[in-house]
Amino acid sequence: MKSYEMFIGGKWVDAVSGKTFPTVNPATEEMIGQAALGGPEDVDKAVKAASDALPAWSRMVQAERSRIMSRMGAAIRKYAEEFVDLEVREHGTPIMMAKGFAAAGADNADYTMALSRALMGQVFPSLAYVKSYLQRVPIGVCAVITPWNVPLMMMIDMVAPALVTGNTVVLKPASINSLLSVKFTEMMEKLGLPPGVMNLVTGPGSSAGVALAAHRGVGC
Repeated sequence: MKSYEMFIGGKWVDAVSGKTFPTVNPATEEMIGQAALGGPEDVDKAVKAASDALPAWSRMVQAERSRIMSRMGAAIRKYAEEFVDLEVREHGTPIMMAKGFAAAGADNADYTMALSRALMGQVFPSLAYVKSYLQRVPIGVCAVITPWNVPLMMMIDMVAPALVTGNTVVLKPASINSLLSVKFTEMMEKLGLPPGVMNLVTGPGSSAGVALAAHRGVGC
């Protein structure tokens, strides 16, 4: 049975504990893979990697980030069959619904990247003889903890806007969607993101999820 690693700092790694947990097809109860059992130490490493990558990624001009991320929609369409297969086998989503989620997710990614090209500051009159300047800045390291429902679209709709606006991400999916999150992260890796901008930690909410939500290095 194949074991799947986590993605931290641009590298695929095992959990610090060396432990894994099974993912099971809910229709057949067949085990389809083993995911890395992440915990607080893995979360620490992922948040540090995201923090280290933040300065360079956040200083990049918006047009350049948008250019890199603009490939995301096409990549989702390229790997759509694999995403659909995993969402069906791992999650139990009906095939036609899974296909619709993949198509809608690709469209949402395209829309997000198109909007991102227009992100800029704003000058406006606030008082007589006074003009104010609004500057948009990244928040920092984003903890993206996705729910079990509509898993692929949740990953796309939360990760895409966070990254393209200059934040870095630590993704922690619902445990039942772990293999789908690995495939999603493999796709994101191929976009050419700098190491540490996108990270993945798999594991239950009681260990990895709680540690990520409470981590002092997370900005949102």
